[in-house]
This record gives sequence, structure tokens and C-alpha cells, in this order.
Amino acid sequence: MLHIDTYPAMGTNPAIYDPSKTYSTMVHEFQHMINYSIGCNKRSGYSQNTYINEMCSMAAEDMYYDGIKENRLGLYNFSTYGSYIAAGHSLTQWNSSNPLPNYSLSYLLGQYLVAQTGSYQIFSDIANSTYKDETAITNALASVSSPLNGMTFNQIHMNFRTALALNEASGINSFSFD
Repeated sequence: MLHIDTYPAMGTNPAIYDPSKTYSTMVHEFQHMINYSIGCNKRSGYSQNTYINEMCSMAAEDMYYDGIKENRLGLYNFSTYGSYIAAGHSLTQWNSSNPLPNYSLSYLLGQYLVAQTGSYQIFSDIANSTYKDETAITNALASVSSPLNGMTFNQIHMNFRTALALNEASGINSFSFD
């Protein structure tokens, strides 16, 4: 069961509430339920690490509702949160007191993986993994044609951080599929 806070998301005027404004949140939370269910069956009851689970939830949200992109990119590019990230804010250690940079990094990692594989299938492969940690990512990449195939997670992470800094037009240091 999903409990979604609909106020003020659906609007503040009861005469014109718009439930569709909560759909992206429902998609996001539904992916968490799927990740937990897979965890019960494949990972001894464990959901995947928070940054991976959130990456998959934001990918589901992004596939349903393209508007998340501007929100997450805005957090990275135009706010003080971007400076946290540039200063080395951790991707893998979720900061519950200040999670917005984490959401932004998780989203951007997912977009980087899509750019380097050319497919949203990477999220299904990661979510369906028997692993709850970065092994889910490296194993998913091993089954696709990608310049990241065969790299350790540390190498993937380094290339991701380099792509964030350089944002080249194409190649391993870009968010563009060649």
C-alpha cells in the first residue's frame, strides 16, 4: 500500500484538485515496493543500497514523467547542493539530514549509465540483481555493450565523476550515447 501526501501536491483549491500531479511520486514509490519484493525473493529480504534503489526509483519516475530531469539537474547545476557535490559529496553514503545532493547524484549516475549503455534496460538488470550493492551495477554492465563493461565500480564511479566535471559531447566522459 502506498500512502502519498497529496496536499499541496494536487493543489490547494479543492474545486480543482489534480491527482495527476502525484503520479510521478506514485511511480517512484512503486519502484521501491518492487525493489523490496525482489529483495525478499532474491536478496534474502534486502532492498538494494539506498543510492541504487533511489537511482532506480528516479529512473522509473523519469520514464513516466520527464520533468524530474530539470528538478535533479537544477539541484546539481544551480544551487548550493551542486557545490556539495563538487566538493566530493558521497554517492554511496546517503545523508539523511541533507538528502537532496544524494538524490541528484543517484539520478545523474542513472543517466550516466543510460548514456553509456544506450538503454533503460540497465535499470531492470540492476533491480533484478541478486546483489544489493555495487555488484548489481557491475554485473548489469557486464551483460551489455558499453565502455564501462569490465570496469570495477571504483573505475565506473571515477568516470562518472569525470563526466560530471567535463561533460564532454561524447565518449566515456559524457552523458551522451555514441
